[in-house]
Amino acid sequence: MTAISKRAPQTLIEVQDGLPVIRGTTMSPYMIAALTHGETMAEIIADYPHLSVEQIEAAVSYATLYPQPDPPLPARSFKRMLADMAHAGVWDIDAAGDTGAVNRCKP
Repeated sequence: MTAISKRAPQTLIEVQDGLPVIRGTTMSPYMIAALTHGETMAEIIADYPHLSVEQIEAAVSYATLYPQPDPPLPARSFKRMLADMAHAGVWDIDAAGDTGAVNRCKP
């Protein structure tokens, strides 16, 4: 997306219960826009296959035109964060059956 268009957010963003959402969903445009800071468009579409490129671009436009004063949102989806942790071996079990978990309670 090269330029911010006020038209795209108006046609693809609607208000439900006083909050902006991507039309046809209950997803916040701010949440989707935040994901673009840590994920590629392909990753976002893989995580949310019901969204189109146009909807994602509209979310970014909306969030840019109408910034949210709330705390920042995560730049990675929960699914991607869990995949990163699994890839790092957080849940791997060694030969002794120990996961290496910290602060494990023992009876």
